[in-house]
Amino acid sequence: MVMHVYICFGNVVAGEIPPEIGTLQNLEQLSANTNNLTGRIPNIIFNVSTIKIIDLRLNKLSGQLPDSIGHCLPNLEELYLWDNELREKIPSSISNASKLTVLELAANYFSGTLPNTLGNLKHLKELNLAGNYLTRESSSLELSFLSSLTNSRGLEKIMLANNPLNGTLPISMGNFSTSLTSFSAFDCHIKGTIPKQIGNLSALIVLRLQNNELAGPIPTAVGEMRELQGLYLQRNRLQGSIPPYLCYLRKLDELNLSSNELFGSIPTCWGNLTSLRNLYLDSNNLTSTIPHPFGVFRTYWK
Repeated sequence: MVMHVYICFGNVVAGEIPPEIGTLQNLEQLSANTNNLTGRIPNIIFNVSTIKIIDLRLNKLSGQLPDSIGHCLPNLEELYLWDNELREKIPSSISNASKLTVLELAANYFSGTLPNTLGNLKHLKELNLAGNYLTRESSSLELSFLSSLTNSRGLEKIMLANNPLNGTLPISMGNFSTSLTSFSAFDCHIKGTIPKQIGNLSALIVLRLQNNELAGPIPTAVGEMRELQGLYLQRNRLQGSIPPYLCYLRKLDELNLSSNELFGSIPTCWGNLTSLRNLYLDSNNLTSTIPHPFGVFRTYWK
C-alpha cells in the first residue's frame, strides 16, 4: 500500500527548511505558510516527483529558484511562494510542470523578462506575479507573454500589478479563456491603447488597468463585458468622450475614470445603472451635470 505524505508546519516556525524533507518518499504536500522561515529553499524539494502542493508563502525565504525547477515536478498542481524575498529570474522551465493550476509568486524580488513559455501551462487557472520587477522581452513593445497565456484555456485570474512591464497590450487579449474573471495590471507602465478585442472577455468581473500610460479612447467594446462589476481606468491618458455603451454594464458596482483627459457629457442612460455604488470622474474635462436619477452611490466629480 502506498503511503501519502503531507507535511504542515504551524505555530510560527522559524529557521531554515531542512533539506531532509526532500528525501521523503511519496511526499505530496509541503505546507509551511505564515511562518518565519529563512534561508534558501533546498533545491532537493524541487526534485520530489510525487509532490502536488508546495505552499511556502508569507515567510522570509531568500535566494533564487533553480533553473531546472519544472523538469522534476510532473505532478505539481499548486505553487505558492508569494511574500518572500526570492530574487533573480523566473526559470522558463517552470512551464514543464504541466499539471500546474496555481502559480503564486507575488511580492518578491523577481526580475528579468516574463517567459513566453508560461502559455505551455495548459491547466493554469490562477497566475499571480504582482509586486516584482518583471518586464517584457525586448524584441517587441508588445507584451507577448500575454499572447502565450491564451493557450491556457481554463485561466480565471491574471495578476501582474506593480511590475515595470513597459509595453503594450496585444490584441490577442481577446482570445483569453472565456473563464477569465479578473485581470489586474495596474502600475505597470503599460502604453498604447486598450484593444477593442477586450470586449470578448465576456466573463470578466474585474478589470484593473489604473496608474498606467494608456491613451486613446475607451473602446466601445467594453460595453460587451456584461458581467463586469469593477472597472478601474484612473490615472491614465485616456481621451475622447465616455462611450454610452457603458450603460450596458448593469452589474457594474464601481467605476473609476478619474485623472484622464476625457471630455464631453456623461451619458444620460447611466441613470439606469442601479448596481453602481461608487463613481469617480474627477480630474477630467467633463462638462455636463450628473444624470438623474442615479442609485444610491458615492460620486467623486469636479
